[in-house]
Amino acid sequence: AIPGRVMQVHSRRHGTARCRRLDSVSKTSKVSRPDEVAGKLCSLGRRPPAESVRDQLGQLLTQQNRAPHWWNGVLNKLSKHHRPDISVQLLKVMAHARMHINISHLGSVVSAFEKMSLWQEALNQFFEIPLRWVSPNVICYSAAVSACGKGGQWQLAISLLAEMDKKKVDPNLVTCNAAVSACEKGDRWQQALKLFAEMPQRKIHHDVITYNAAVSACEKGSQWQ
Repeated sequence: AIPGRVMQVHSRRHGTARCRRLDSVSKTSKVSRPDEVAGKLCSLGRRPPAESVRDQLGQLLTQQNRAPHWWNGVLNKLSKHHRPDISVQLLKVMAHARMHINISHLGSVVSAFEKMSLWQEALNQFFEIPLRWVSPNVICYSAAVSACGKGGQWQLAISLLAEMDKKKVDPNLVTCNAAVSACEKGDRWQQALKLFAEMPQRKIHHDVITYNAAVSACEKGSQWQ
């Protein structure tokens, strides 16, 4: 309570503008949870410029105690709010502030576009990952393969799965389901069933999503048997 009084008295001596600025900084410093920060960023409207994102973050950018996983929390919340536009700008602001950007941050942005069915933007973000001198992980690949399915790019989905094998990135159930679904949506029942059959060899168990995609592929290929 005492520091607050001192700040208020000092501010009155130098005018209301000074008081408002200190009050703004004080409010910014109290915001520490990723969901609160994501909410404030979402209030900026559609497609805000990087400058607006930077101004909204304020002194959070200069606080060295913000661990990389904290920023990933913000990006994940933006993804849940379906705001990939802000996620991209946040990455630009982080890079400009010379903050460490890791594969989790990049994967969150790919997933954000994929969840919005913006498959071209998702793939653009995915293919830019190597330019940052990091390698995509299974989460990034899964989001990219899923984006291929939503964009009718079944051949690219299979190509990404092959690339994972080449780079020794083990696919998981999400990746394989996305690839099978991509082939099913592309009316490629043979490729879908081939991927379905290969899953046990990868020590990945089928689930209801896998079976549904495989059955749908058989239906489209008139493979009732």
